[in-house]
Amino acid sequence: MSERAKKSIKRENRFDKAIKIFRRNNGLLRTSQAKSKGIHESTIYELYRRERLERISRGLFRLRDQPAVSFSDYVIISKRIPNSIICLISSLSYFELTNQIPHELYIAIKASTRIPEFEALPVIPFEYSANHFEKGVEIHKVGKVPVRIYCPERTIMDCFKYRNKIGLNIAIEALKLYRKKMPIRMDLLEKYARMNRVFRIVKPYLEAII
Repeated sequence: MSERAKKSIKRENRFDKAIKIFRRNNGLLRTSQAKSKGIHESTIYELYRRERLERISRGLFRLRDQPAVSFSDYVIISKRIPNSIICLISSLSYFELTNQIPHELYIAIKASTRIPEFEALPVIPFEYSANHFEKGVEIHKVGKVPVRIYCPERTIMDCFKYRNKIGLNIAIEALKLYRKKMPIRMDLLEKYARMNRVFRIVKPYLEAII
């Protein structure tokens, strides 16, 4: 066997090993976590280049073949972490304000909240300030179970606030879909924009939907 063939086999074995490690961690790892588990950074980016991994945000990758999160997973979270609130892309998905297919569950938590291990359910927690944590919460029945979800207006403005982590395009898309599908509650949009200190950023987009 040629040296070139040996190197190719070695490289593929390295990729297979990395993918197995991702699967053992619900298909989701930060670059720092992957490194600590023996995955070299170059392996991560090569798998990303080959479209085996998808970059969720800076330094956060997931397997592309991960199954989408279902609303029944919202019930699991509500039971396991009762004080958590469905937020960001997961909330957009519930209200049909995104064309994204979520493969993780985004939840708002208070600081120091313990996140239990979830088998095959990648959870991305965001720590929200205690002063604003409960604002904009709605209770929706999923099946017969009450689930806490941020209202559409708060969710959209939270997406603008965390635009560097989830993508500005997602926030803009959500606002456009909101205009098409829901009664526009400008007072709430402005309220949560100011609360999140993004009013100046979002103002041109709000003016465009009036």
